[in-house]
Amino acid sequence: MTLEMKYKEKYNEGKKEGLEQGISLTKKVLKLSGEGCPEKEIAKKMNISVEQVRSILE
Repeated sequence: MTLEMKYKEKYNEGKKEGLEQGISLTKKVLKLSGEGCPEKEIAKKMNISVEQVRSILE
């Protein structure tokens, strides 16, 4: 396997992992919001900004 192929493989693995984490985060934010949790509390629980919470909820 060439060095370029190794880099592409690592890139694709990282991209897949990031996507999975993003989906998981979105599900949790939507669940908390559906339970009536305020945006500030969601941000605190998920360790993200209120702006990021609002972006997910849009």
